Amino acid sequence: MSRKIFFLASILFLSAAAANAQTGREIMEWLDAANEPDTSHALVKMNIIEADGSLKERVFEEWSALDTTGRKHRVIVFHTPASVRDTRFLVKENEDRDDDQWIYLPALRKVRRISASEGGDSFMGTEFSYDDLKSREIDDYSYTRLGDGEALGYACWIVESLPKAGTESQYSRVLRWITRDREIMRTLRMELFGEDEEIEKIFTVEKLEIVDSYWTPLSVLMKNTRTGRGTRLVQQRIELDKPVNPRRFTTRYLETGRTE
Repeated sequence: MSRKIFFLASILFLSAAAANAQTGREIMEWLDAANEPDTSHALVKMNIIEADGSLKERVFEEWSALDTTGRKHRVIVFHTPASVRDTRFLVKENEDRDDDQWIYLPALRKVRRISASEGGDSFMGTEFSYDDLKSREIDDYSYTRLGDGEALGYACWIVESLPKAGTESQYSRVLRWITRDREIMRTLRMELFGEDEEIEKIFTVEKLEIVDSYWTPLSVLMKNTRTGRGTRLVQQRIELDKPVNPRRFTTRYLETGRTE
């Protein structure tokens, strides 16, 4: 199976890096191979923060799981407010091609596939795009270790990712702050650059704790530096490595909301 990297392995669970890697490529290979839960189930509070500081609060549930081939699938179900209740979103990882994404909008009563041309569009009015929720082929990018830094009080490597020729990406480059501590090994900050080479978004982990032996981000923020808007995700409840019904990762579940 070809190697993948995830912008967000799930909405909140970020992949890891090894503490003794030396080059940018080595760090990203460790990131790709890092241990993570086989399954997760979380209740998440989402705050969409307008430039003037006003908030729109949403709550969703997310399930993720690896299938028998090691590919990750995940589904999100919105619970509140009423305007987005029962909206369901599915991402299924593929080998050697883009992940598949579908969304069910209750008002339309049908499942719609997200096309590649919509990748840069906002996901549910947030600062996350549909492409932000996909995996990426590790070989589609070149990596450079730029030096050392700090995020959330942890010593980090700073690794630059550049899309290779022929690779479609909404970002011209990405800088990642990856912890050096082998007991933690998490991405704690990302700076995402637009085609004009200016920073477009900044992603930060605001709270990090151990959950079921995994270092887990409990609060993260995506800030749009152009508009001043932000999206904060806060864990309300999380379970790792517990059974998840595979029927959740189907378009039938999106349409019906049932796993039986």
